[in-house]
Formats: sequence, C-alpha cells, structure tokens
Amino acid sequence: GLNIAEFEFPSYFNFFIKRTRVNLICPEEEEALIRTVFQETLFGPVEPNALRDQEASTPEGKLTVPDLEKELGYFRMNPFNPKEKMQIDTLINFIHFNEKGIAKFAPEGKGVEVTVTMDTNEYIVTERNLETDSSAEIARVS
Repeated sequence: GLNIAEFEFPSYFNFFIKRTRVNLICPEEEEALIRTVFQETLFGPVEPNALRDQEASTPEGKLTVPDLEKELGYFRMNPFNPKEKMQIDTLINFIHFNEKGIAKFAPEGKGVEVTVTMDTNEYIVTERNLETDSSAEIARVS
C-alpha cells in the first residue's frame, strides 16, 4: 500500500513479522532526519549512560539505575541473526527521488519495477506501465 506519513510501525511489522525491509521513498535530504528519529525510537539515545554517574547515584557513589547501554545493546541484537546488531538499514531500504521527482525500485520478491513520481500536489505510483495509486497529500519531514 501507499503510506505517506507513518512508517515506524510498518517498518517494525515488516521486519519482525514478514522478515523483510520496507522501501521508504523520500528526498535525499530527509533521510538524515528519518535516521535520527529511528535511532532514538528503536535503539535509544547514542549515549544512554551519559548522565548516569551525575544524576543517579547515592551520596556514597553507588549507582542506583540500570546500565541502559548494556540493556539497549541486548535488545539491539537481530533476533534472526543474534551475532549481528540491528541497524536502521536492517529495517529500511531508503530510496531517493531524483532531480525530476521520480523514484524507481523493484520490491523484494515482486520481479517488477515500480515508479513513484512526486508531483506538486500528489504522488503517482506506476507499476507495469499502469497507474496503480495516487495520493492527494504529500507528507514532509521537518
């Protein structure tokens, strides 16, 4: 289907249930913003224990909170390949619009090329030279 705004849950569902990545089509400059959001929501902060010693210890210096970095590391293991840490690219295949507002890709296992054209007010999805979907809304990451 065509989803123009929410992609976090579809990414999780496709990875954990269908064991595949989602194709996320976006302008190249928006990829970094999306990666930042996924870093925080899936893997937690880059330095989870940054303030641990200052904010969570007794007057004697005993730590009173768990080691978040260790816990997040455990949950970051790829459940289908435990020797591998999950990365954002484990869940998402980023596809960029070219300078003409066109993105082309071949979904895994489909054997067909899909073209998405970003027009001024809509997306036009074409598969096998047939328009399969269009959307009157364009979502922007900001």
